Amino acid sequence: MKTKQYLFLSVLLSLVLSFVSCTSTEKNEDEKKITDIALELSANYARKGEYEKALTVLESAEPLSSDIRIRQNIILIYKHLEQYDKAIDTINRLYENSPQSVYSIRDAIEIAEKISDINTARKYYQILFDRDLVNVNDLIGLLQKAKENNDTATAEKIAMGYYLDGRITAMFGTHTHVQTADETILEKGTGYITDIGMTGPKKSVIGMDVSASLKRFETTLPEKYKLADSNCMLNGCIFEINDESCRVEKITRVVRK
Repeated sequence: MKTKQYLFLSVLLSLVLSFVSCTSTEKNEDEKKITDIALELSANYARKGEYEKALTVLESAEPLSSDIRIRQNIILIYKHLEQYDKAIDTINRLYENSPQSVYSIRDAIEIAEKISDINTARKYYQILFDRDLVNVNDLIGLLQKAKENNDTATAEKIAMGYYLDGRITAMFGTHTHVQTADETILEKGTGYITDIGMTGPKKSVIGMDVSASLKRFETTLPEKYKLADSNCMLNGCIFEINDESCRVEKITRVVRK
């Protein structure tokens, strides 16, 4: 029964496509027929895990339908097939043709991060910010991506602080493991420090045994990291926040040796 249904839908789609290619009358109604059939047929294939067949149906309908759902589903199929570059290309075309549409922006960010396409991720994060559509999860993702890819780039952290000034209460950097002395309250009330430092052995190379770390540098050969054995220090930062305005009123760096 299912096989007959798929065959019927395939034939029906082919007939509709042929019909549209022969006449331009009642274009909107024709597009709707194409869209409905393509979406139904591709969904049936996708439910069976036959994503290649679903993609073929959608790509056949794409030139003949302006319905945004066709491209949205193509993006989803590309994701299932792990054809991420093609998914990004489709999203870019979708946004260029329909700049007011916000659909697939978060898909673009997710895919771009998966394939480490930082420029594309930043582009679509910027769109979210510009349209005031950013939410907590978007912000967390953006800051995590900045940390993962720009661990030691203090200039980018500083730029991010200015960019988010007034949008968040406080921003603090990590990962360089060396506390900076640039704590400040930015113009619009956001508290900022480039790096809050490290809690761990004081005589160490960011927590690791000095001898083992030096050996890695000198020989460029892999050396098992070993936790340093020395007196510990504690670094941190205290932000005093106004409960009503959600703005930082005072910043105090913490250094305990």
